[in-house]
Amino acid sequence: GKHRSLRHPAALLSHMVRPLRYVDEASGDEWYRPTSLEEYRAILSRATGKALKLLCASTTDGLLKYFGSKGESGSGCVFVDITLLPELHDNRVGVDGLTVGAAMSLEQLITVLESASSGERPFQTLADHLKRVASTPIRSVASWAGNVMFTREHSNFPSDVVLLLTAAGAKFDVLLGNSSQVTTMSMEQLLATAGSPALLV
Repeated sequence: GKHRSLRHPAALLSHMVRPLRYVDEASGDEWYRPTSLEEYRAILSRATGKALKLLCASTTDGLLKYFGSKGESGSGCVFVDITLLPELHDNRVGVDGLTVGAAMSLEQLITVLESASSGERPFQTLADHLKRVASTPIRSVASWAGNVMFTREHSNFPSDVVLLLTAAGAKFDVLLGNSSQVTTMSMEQLLATAGSPALLV
């Protein structure tokens, strides 16, 4: 048969991402998509006293039936899609090591580790171990930070990612609540903040 390429719609080519908000009148749930940390903090200020769930890939939803839902829907919960926060997609290699954004998938983390592993065997070793986590389709969409934060709220979840990052001595830049102050924590310190709003940046 014949193939004919179609032009991209002009509106799609000029599309600009923008923050979104939706309220489900029946359940009281609120859905947000901020595009900056300032917008994120403003949402948290308005959500005081409500259950909060940050969304990235949401692959951990399949685990909730085993580890409990923590009341994350249907009762006036606030859902915040953090995938458009630019700070969560950064990655760089510096004198202090490798910095990786929290919204990056496990597969992207593996790629970054392999790219940074020239002469640095520990990076390649971490990448090799991460290839054993979950399945290829899950690793392609699941964020590494989502795995860590799920473990933070479900301490009985046996996370290989948490084990690897702890062994590697990873440090985490964290925004607690709607604070503008970034706090650097070890894995142990991060896990000890369970129950309070926190964003890895």
